[in-house]
Amino acid sequence: MTSQPATTVMVSRGSSVEFSDNSAAGNHEDGIDIVCCSGGVKITHSTSAGNGRYGISTETGATGNTIDSNYAFGNSVYDVIENNSTCENKWMNNTYFTSHGPCFP
Repeated sequence: MTSQPATTVMVSRGSSVEFSDNSAAGNHEDGIDIVCCSGGVKITHSTSAGNGRYGISTETGATGNTIDSNYAFGNSVYDVIENNSTCENKWMNNTYFTSHGPCFP
């Protein structure tokens, strides 16, 4: 029996990092997670689907990141989530069904 990873891509305390054309699917928790103290991270042209919690997540304290032209769908809680109290990251041209946070209408 194989176990599912918790998260495919987790960026912690990173800057000027770019992830493009990735797939994050079937994880126990999140597909792509940008955690505290990360800034200048770019997530582009990636797909995050069927994860146990969030598809693409920015945690409290992760600011100044760009999440552009990604697909997120079929994730258990939210497809995309901004955990800062105000919109601190650039979310644009993404395709998703469920969202939470100040960056999404």
